[in-house]
Amino acid sequence: MTASFAKLERLFDPSLPFITKEGAQMIADIRAEPEEEERMDMLAEKINTGTATHQESREYEEWARQGALLSVFQAKARRFLKSL
Repeated sequence: MTASFAKLERLFDPSLPFITKEGAQMIADIRAEPEEEERMDMLAEKINTGTATHQESREYEEWARQGALLSVFQAKARRFLKSL
């Protein structure tokens, strides 16, 4: 585990009262809006067909980075909720 992920681990440590049960549930429940999903699908299609502009490629990459980080937070939130 990298140092940065070790720091994330502390956010969800049940022995530290940093995250509440309600806050963890809110993190676990975050979902993209339908319009966001449509935009991501459109960008993914353009990426896959090689028709994306440089700006569209950057937008897609940023969404992917944010999605990956959110996935980590959600997994940690779910584990935190199970530990309660």
